[in-house]
Amino acid sequence: MLRIPSEVYELMVEHALYEWPHECCGVLAFCQGEPAIVYRARNIAPEAHHTYELHPEDQLHIFNEMARHEFTLGAIYHSHPTTQPIPSQTELDKMNYPDALCIIIGLADAKVPEVKVWRINGNDYYAVPYEVTP
Repeated sequence: MLRIPSEVYELMVEHALYEWPHECCGVLAFCQGEPAIVYRARNIAPEAHHTYELHPEDQLHIFNEMARHEFTLGAIYHSHPTTQPIPSQTELDKMNYPDALCIIIGLADAKVPEVKVWRINGNDYYAVPYEVTP
């Protein structure tokens, strides 16, 4: 069971709501195997309301910061502004970090964001159970 601290969870959801109607994207860094830090990134995808692509400068900065603090890449998160938080074929195709989780924040009902955590391996994916902790 993945345990996500409430402040980390809220930062990801706030990011998704802030970027709506576009997709947000970012990285969740882990410290000693536990979610620790949310790094927001700019989405530079041309169709930012249908897909996401981390800005290369942001990605480099994030990875450098993680290395400096001895964090690991725990998850890549993004939002689905109008749909359920289920990986699309495009997302399956572009998940280049098989050890990282994929967190999707669904905003089909923005008043009640739905967050799902996925393990993706090629075209296979399955839900990872999680709980939000104080």
